[in-house]
Amino acid sequence: MLLRHAKSERETADDLKRGLEKRGEKDSVRMGRYLREDAYLPDLVLCSPSTRTRETLKRVLAELGSAPPVQYPS
Repeated sequence: MLLRHAKSERETADDLKRGLEKRGEKDSVRMGRYLREDAYLPDLVLCSPSTRTRETLKRVLAELGSAPPVQYPS
């Protein structure tokens, strides 16, 4: 499965530091709930080093209740 980051802030000079908008925060929580309710628990997560992807992942994993190993490839 490939999960893209939730709705992020408008583009800035430093793309890696863009965080999530309020909508993105809510949507990522909803996605975590959806995955939990559908009993989808990944064996491994690969996450970009960008702020928006880490913020998305943090909220998704909080809803899953079980955290798989996470790798942050550079």
